[in-house]
Amino acid sequence: LEEIPEFTQCNQLLKNRYKDIIPYEHSRVKLIPIDECDSGYINANFITGLHNPREYIACQGPLKTTINDHWQMIWEQNVTFIIMLTDLIERGTVNIL
Repeated sequence: LEEIPEFTQCNQLLKNRYKDIIPYEHSRVKLIPIDECDSGYINANFITGLHNPREYIACQGPLKTTINDHWQMIWEQNVTFIIMLTDLIERGTVNIL
């Protein structure tokens, strides 16, 4: 397993929907930190496309606690399309904001 240093800093553990689904460090999307306890962590990875090694981003659906991080990533990475590949409701619970 790869070492993920940002994963254990401050409250970064709370930014993962599931404790066993974490991003790979070598291709992790890094946000611009906004304060001293912010490592720029978001549960997201770049995916290589046909023309660019950072052509796509795969990420978990935003939590209530990560919605600002999610929009920050979209802004910083100039995302033009968002495609959701999960169900909005899982086991009777709305998962995505």
